Amino acid sequence: MDKRTVNKYMDKKITILGHGEIGSALGKILQNKGFEVYFWDKNPERATQNMALEQMIKASEFVFLCVPSWVLRNALEPVKSFLKPETILVSLAKGMENTGKTMDAVIKEIAPDNFVLMSGPMLAEEISQGMPGFAVLAAPDAVLANKVQDLFKETNIHTETSEGVGSVAFAGVLKNVYALIIGIVSGLGYGDNLKGYLVSKISEEWDYLAEVLSLDKPILRDQAGIGDFIATSFSKYSKNHELGEKLAKGNAGELQSEGLASLPGLISLVSQKTPALPRYLGLLKQVVLDGEPARKVFEF
Repeated sequence: MDKRTVNKYMDKKITILGHGEIGSALGKILQNKGFEVYFWDKNPERATQNMALEQMIKASEFVFLCVPSWVLRNALEPVKSFLKPETILVSLAKGMENTGKTMDAVIKEIAPDNFVLMSGPMLAEEISQGMPGFAVLAAPDAVLANKVQDLFKETNIHTETSEGVGSVAFAGVLKNVYALIIGIVSGLGYGDNLKGYLVSKISEEWDYLAEVLSLDKPILRDQAGIGDFIATSFSKYSKNHELGEKLAKGNAGELQSEGLASLPGLISLVSQKTPALPRYLGLLKQVVLDGEPARKVFEF
């Protein structure tokens, strides 16, 4: 990379809200490319020192929201008054509020329409080691997605753009919720034959939900949907898989994940659209919300 290219990148400043695993991994990638990156976190020790949140946001052209869905609204509130009209928000959250609102709807309520959803198989532990990650950049305006795509050119993050914002948001919800199922059957001791069968049946169930919720089936079948679902369901790094295993054994405790947090809102939304829940979403409800034993519910 020549000096002129590095200087071009250094002109762009980026703030990352949430200095956890994914925020740290993306920040490192962007720093290595030459961007000036600031970090803010609820833990002051993980934030950029000697710089207030207001200074970070006002200086930045891009603000990455690397926080869980259940805190996104609260994380955005103190930020919105500092955003410049041209600042682009990039949300990594893949979840749903209990109201049934996906992250694009939450962002629209609080901040300007300059936002991009970044969704796909991007396990932080892998991309931080230089392994490839894959993302769909969904935005109401293709220009916004293209600007974010430019940030990751010549990095290990491979991106595609989409204007199907709502379907990409729902794909992230579905992959996290249904990954709990694969975790549950793993916790119950079932093998890969059943898991392969379940992936195929869950894919069919998503086709049904696409019709019920007016979603784009090709988006659900692509990397932001089934691709991310498989990565999340089978990875040793997946919190949804880990929590599913603990649910199977009845010792989930106070653990939280995007799938668990999104389940009540998804069930409520689907229940408004159809008289009966589809099979596997219904089985998950029996275990997580109704408290029925996983071994009894997931008996094959």
